[in-house]
Amino acid sequence: MLFYLDEIIPVIDTPACGSDTMNSRQSRAVHRWFHQYVDSIRPTDDKIKTFIDLKREHSLIVAGTCRSFAGEMEWTPDEQLTAGVTGLLHDIGRFSQLVEFRTFDDDGSIDHGERGYRLMKENGVLSTLSEHDRTGILLGIRHHNSRYIPPLLDESVSRYLKLVRDADKLDIIRVIYHYIKNGMLEEHPEITLNIDLDGPVTPEALEQVRNGETITYGNIKSLADFALAQLAWFYDINYPPAFRSARDRRVIDQIIEFFPSVREIDEVRKAVERHIDSQTAPE
Repeated sequence: MLFYLDEIIPVIDTPACGSDTMNSRQSRAVHRWFHQYVDSIRPTDDKIKTFIDLKREHSLIVAGTCRSFAGEMEWTPDEQLTAGVTGLLHDIGRFSQLVEFRTFDDDGSIDHGERGYRLMKENGVLSTLSEHDRTGILLGIRHHNSRYIPPLLDESVSRYLKLVRDADKLDIIRVIYHYIKNGMLEEHPEITLNIDLDGPVTPEALEQVRNGETITYGNIKSLADFALAQLAWFYDINYPPAFRSARDRRVIDQIIEFFPSVREIDEVRKAVERHIDSQTAPE
């Protein structure tokens, strides 16, 4: 089922806030453009249509999560709106990638973050926003899928990038869990980049996560590696609400639910759970 943003979290009614902040009218205009843009995509077959629908739903959920997390952290109403728009647009480059290349694999096609950045920079949709908000949203789109956050970014704009990276990771885990639980990976192997569903843990992937690093996509060669990669994402979470959400929803259990008890994965799981506990412990 698809949800429109106003059905996930109501629009925050803020007055026109001047040159430095987003208001609800601007936010709604971006939402309308997003749906019009996705509706304009003409998939070549039912499988690509399924993936387009999946990415629309994912974008809406990430938008709602960004707004929710920003609210938990007591960001101002206009900052919450900007967070939501960043989440809504973070994967905008995926839609044309799917139609043109029929893949989620950036290495085998195009960098969807870069494509989305260029699309939103050039089409004028964000032109009514302040330079500050526009910069924050564009950074969130361009680097949400980067392995690392670029250094030397001002915190006032990089906060949106950090937030969307958190929300994006959590929802990707949800999507993968749904596909595994419902036996859909064999029908849609593109979701996990056509990796070997039955292969063993790759030593290079294990070494990276043992070092507290995220796993490079070149080292993800099996579904077991994909599970390790999702566990390693928690070393790259930025904000407390994301850790609390993962703990409360028992996300780690979802990641490993369908894997046999493998010593290497069990070892990483325990280390990641300790890390999450350290980030959610009362001060």
